[in-house]
Amino acid sequence: MTKEKKFKIWLGVIWGLGTLLLIGIGAAWAMLLMKPENENLAKINDELAALKTTAQGLAAARQALAEAEAREVNVNKQLAFFRNRYRSLDYRNWKPGDATPTNLAYQEAIWREQMREFSYDYGPRLMGELLGAAQSSGVTLTGWNDLKIAVQDPPKGPEDLSIPPNGFYRPTGGALPVEIVGNLDQIQAFFKKIHQGQILMTVGSSLKLSGSSPRITATFSVQPYLVAKGDNVVLSAVAAPAAGAAGAAAAPASGAPAGSGSPPTSTGTPGP
Repeated sequence: MTKEKKFKIWLGVIWGLGTLLLIGIGAAWAMLLMKPENENLAKINDELAALKTTAQGLAAARQALAEAEAREVNVNKQLAFFRNRYRSLDYRNWKPGDATPTNLAYQEAIWREQMREFSYDYGPRLMGELLGAAQSSGVTLTGWNDLKIAVQDPPKGPEDLSIPPNGFYRPTGGALPVEIVGNLDQIQAFFKKIHQGQILMTVGSSLKLSGSSPRITATFSVQPYLVAKGDNVVLSAVAAPAAGAAGAAAAPASGAPAGSGSPPTSTGTPGP
């Protein structure tokens, strides 16, 4: 083999090794440079995805906040309506737990009002509402002499005074069974009349009709309420006034009325 040929072979080998070396160096630099960039890009993409998720959550939260604020406005309007329209117990500016002389004087005065309301006033007023609705509508309130309106006991002392958590008392505890007799128009007029009275009442869903006109017997239950009002009374939940009494849903267990019946024809602030 000639020297020239050997030189060419060695030159080819060196050229191949150099090429491989350059390729290896390029790959190494690519690994060193591109890998961190790729990792950084992946991290940025993850952060972007997280930000998009957060943005979507914020949009949903803003929407929920707007809806909650709208419900709060509606609830406040209904609370003002109930306080000013129906028979109520006024807590005025009383602050539970405040031992200042002024607040204690408020507390005792409110307790005395509640004593009078629960012990003397509420039962007769409720009976008067039912009898007045019967007389006005022309129905016969059967067994009204046997209708027991037992009002719960008031607090034993001023220190036991408390505001109902949802803004409503159920002075009678549970619902009262009622039975009336009349024609269909008279029965509907009775329902309308009790919802235009001074005591907030809801009619249970168990309304039953029997017989035929003009002597239809309607049996149902009525849940009467006493509204608590004052600067520190917060209404947690209350449904919009129902369109009518018959078939109105029974009051929920929390004590907030499910409906107040037809809109009243007069306004005023009923006192305890």
